[in-house]
Amino acid sequence: MTNTNKIGKSFNPVQGLDNKNNYQEFILVEKKGKTKTRIILFITNIEIREQVICNQFLSRYVQLFLEEPTGVKFISRDKPWDFELELSNSEKLIIEITSIADEIDLFKTFKYQERITEKSNYEQIEFHELIKLNNLFPDPEIEELIKTYEEQKISKDELVLNPNYGKKFVFHSSINEDLETFDKLIKEAIDKKVNKNHSKKEEVILIVDNRTVTYELDDIMNYLDNLGDYFVNLPFKEVWLYTGYYSDLDGSNAEFSFAPLKLEEKKLEKLINKLTA
Repeated sequence: MTNTNKIGKSFNPVQGLDNKNNYQEFILVEKKGKTKTRIILFITNIEIREQVICNQFLSRYVQLFLEEPTGVKFISRDKPWDFELELSNSEKLIIEITSIADEIDLFKTFKYQERITEKSNYEQIEFHELIKLNNLFPDPEIEELIKTYEEQKISKDELVLNPNYGKKFVFHSSINEDLETFDKLIKEAIDKKVNKNHSKKEEVILIVDNRTVTYELDDIMNYLDNLGDYFVNLPFKEVWLYTGYYSDLDGSNAEFSFAPLKLEEKKLEKLINKLTA
């Protein structure tokens, strides 16, 4: 009997998942019953996720372009760009991260999944958070518990026992068939950053966090070919497409990729030479 559950050849890790952390197995089920598995980076706290991506970018940046031990001093966070830092060679970097998913509803779903997973780490949570989570993921037993708390006139800000504490979750959701093409999807996300009224755009390294699950590498490369002039004319210093699979929270013990979408010619030549050596 043929096994129809195949690991996607392009967007999945090369290494096995033993002793790997912070990933989610995403199984796509097609109309005819075929399934395809994707492994995606799953970090429930967005600030920690961004820090992990930043750390991994710095590691790759040093490896590709500096080629010597380099210290990093973080200068600011979210003022207004995600990261402003200085390297020990006196080079200053400004890094901004934006995320894309297959569709806005799926992106919201990921955020809700991350929220309940994150909160499951705590024995107690605010009562209003328990109500919110149960609206997102209804559970009859928790609904009864909420009613009991309400009858007791528990304050919405009061800490209550978390019935989801320690739980492991399996989520399911649907994806629309009429998805945007990848070029339109990434352009919409980047344009939002272009339209931000922040200074120093010409110094910014923009990283697009690829959280899509339906697009394949060949398709993405074909779509991105349509945006060659668009990337060249962006105000940002560099633009990279990031795809993560798993990682420890310091960015190590990880598998990920960075694909340059806009890069100055000297760096691009250096990158090509390394890849073809």
